[in-house]
Amino acid sequence: MLKRKQVLLENWMIDYLKEITKTYEISFSESIRLLVSLQIVEIAKATNKNFKTKDFIKKISNVTEDYAKKDQCPEKLHNFISEVYFEGRKAAEIRTKQLKTLKKAK
Repeated sequence: MLKRKQVLLENWMIDYLKEITKTYEISFSESIRLLVSLQIVEIAKATNKNFKTKDFIKKISNVTEDYAKKDQCPEKLHNFISEVYFEGRKAAEIRTKQLKTLKKAK
């Protein structure tokens, strides 16, 4: 479920996100969700050695290279984005449980 929130971003962040939206034909909101989800996965991997997931950093380079070619397969890009959202949500749930456990231990 999506909720509307107001977020303040630096100009350079907006410029970068606009470039992503133009290049990959995704919405501004979708570009933000994608980058946030990727970061959540990376934080979960860094803070929980038991959290195993695909290496999205390597995979994103393959997907973007394929998209940059004239083949431009939007389905492949959107499948990748869906995978990142799924793993991001899973990582957020694991990290939230981990933080609650840490708070209880104090």
